[in-house]
Amino acid sequence: MISKEVILSRSRLIKKESYIVYALINKGVIVYIGQSSNLLARLGSHHMSNKKFDSWAIVEDLGSYVSSSEFDRIEAMYIKEYKPKYNKRRLT
Repeated sequence: MISKEVILSRSRLIKKESYIVYALINKGVIVYIGQSSNLLARLGSHHMSNKKFDSWAIVEDLGSYVSSSEFDRIEAMYIKEYKPKYNKRRLT
């Protein structure tokens, strides 16, 4: 069993107003690119969906201050590059 100190040393702050571009991954393949300002809730909704994924990654943490157009532009850039199968608006 690990100690309380080790557990506490592994803690991470939950940033309530952090804008994140993230990826869902299945067997080493990026299957979805998304954006959220509440990543934990968004990952939970994906878990309850029909999307098959076994891991996820933060692609970019844009912090607290980003315009919605910039947020959309960055997400679209990754969708265009990786063409994930679950993104409905795959950009060409």
